[in-house]
Amino acid sequence: MPAFSSRAYVSQQLPNLPSTEGYRHDHQKNAQNLERTRNEVVSISKHHQSTDKQIWLSLRQKEFNKKTRAFLWKAMHDAFKCGKYWTNIPNYEHRSRCVVCGKLDSIEHALTQCKASGQKKIWCQAKKLWVKDD
Repeated sequence: MPAFSSRAYVSQQLPNLPSTEGYRHDHQKNAQNLERTRNEVVSISKHHQSTDKQIWLSLRQKEFNKKTRAFLWKAMHDAFKCGKYWTNIPNYEHRSRCVVCGKLDSIEHALTQCKASGQKKIWCQAKKLWVKDD
């Protein structure tokens, strides 16, 4: 499987922007994703605010296998082919919407927002695993 390049991804998503604008957009998206991740970590674990460095380093922890680390990295970078990815591809626009509720699809939507996915049960179990007795 070829390595994922965030620069190539941004270029595909924003083909008409000069490269500096694409990098700026990528940086802004990363900042938004980091902020969202920090907020979720605090709400789940009740621990202090994580730094950007702690978040990025956590994606390299050996506690997670490679597939899980890759999934987390892609989730933080909106690198999955869902939602907005499909909106400008002729005859595939329907793939941009959740088939259950009709909202714009995304990994965040599937994992935290869509009521039909059973995510509430999954997150209850994940929270039990996340919070460790010290």
